[in-house]
Amino acid sequence: MSNAVDTAHRGHLLPSDPRVPILDIDPYCDEVIDNPYPFDQALRDAGPVVWLKRYAMYAVGRFKPESLRDKNPLMEVEPDVHARARSGMLKIMSPTAMREARSRFDRKAEEYVEQVIAKGTFDGVHELVEPYIIDVFPDTVGIKVNPETVLLFGDLNFNANGPFNDLYRAAFARVEKYLPEFEESFKRHNMIPGGMGAQMYEAEDAGIFAKGTAIGFVRVLFRGGFDTTIAGITAALYQLTQNHEAWDWMRANPEKSMLAFDEALRHVSPFRVSHRVTIEKGCELGGVQLEGDKKVGIFMGAANRDPRKWRDPQKFDLQRADLSSHLAFGAGAHKCIGLLVAKYEAEALLKALVRRASRLEFLGAEPPSYKRINTLRTMKALPLRVSA
Repeated sequence: MSNAVDTAHRGHLLPSDPRVPILDIDPYCDEVIDNPYPFDQALRDAGPVVWLKRYAMYAVGRFKPESLRDKNPLMEVEPDVHARARSGMLKIMSPTAMREARSRFDRKAEEYVEQVIAKGTFDGVHELVEPYIIDVFPDTVGIKVNPETVLLFGDLNFNANGPFNDLYRAAFARVEKYLPEFEESFKRHNMIPGGMGAQMYEAEDAGIFAKGTAIGFVRVLFRGGFDTTIAGITAALYQLTQNHEAWDWMRANPEKSMLAFDEALRHVSPFRVSHRVTIEKGCELGGVQLEGDKKVGIFMGAANRDPRKWRDPQKFDLQRADLSSHLAFGAGAHKCIGLLVAKYEAEALLKALVRRASRLEFLGAEPPSYKRINTLRTMKALPLRVSA
């Protein structure tokens, strides 16, 4: 079963265990996408696991229900073949490769920060964060892509992770004519020699990856490295304009810039919901019995604001204890394999900015608005003024 919420395969409309609370709210409707926080609270308050009536699927929104790690093998225990593949990918993303990438991130970040400081006023999304990530990330993966279309495919990817609704259909229509070109970019001949993508094909040749799977690994790594990183960095920028104490602390401690990224990911989780499927025989979660082969929506955005875990969760707080334990990158065996790339990219850009700028201001009359995407929370624009 795919990650998408399959509305045509709902099965029966009620959970078999009567102890599972039923929530009759559509988390993918426009109102919830525009403002997810009332739904997140309803999900947390309803119980450790609930039933989403509209999609006949389970959902969790609390921070690590007590039986999640022990009783749900899909989230914590990898099949042997997947474990070998993950191990192979981790070797490709070695500390040496990360050191080289980190140095390049620092150089590029300085260039882009200089450009926006020269402008004085700029759009943090479209004139700083997006062009920076589009510049550094493809080279990190080692892949040749068309920068003009890559973000359109991010919209499609994160809409496809939800139900096949109007948002998905509109996103597909926008990129349909580019699909052959985009898929071609993941093939072996488009890999930059020595890059991570080329190494994945070499690992397939060596039998580390199953035959025919390298293209899928390249695609997953590439698609996962753009939109959520852009969303997280822009969220950090906005919060630094709203929290002058945090901005001043960052200026005094630029080497700790990664904390702003981590807290931004917790505060407004870019990938607000992911999906898994229960094992065939079913499992226990949160004290109730879940049926086998059923979708489970994991609302990381709700869990990352769970007051059971976080004190004053609505506050952006760089002094928060255990900041990196947020769930924006997932958890356990399914934790994002490229998280260090994202963290180093964000650290470089935020560090360059706080070192070069004395002040950062948000110029909007209203708080930033967000794109309507099924599973991604990312700003449409972020008007800023910067002082050197």
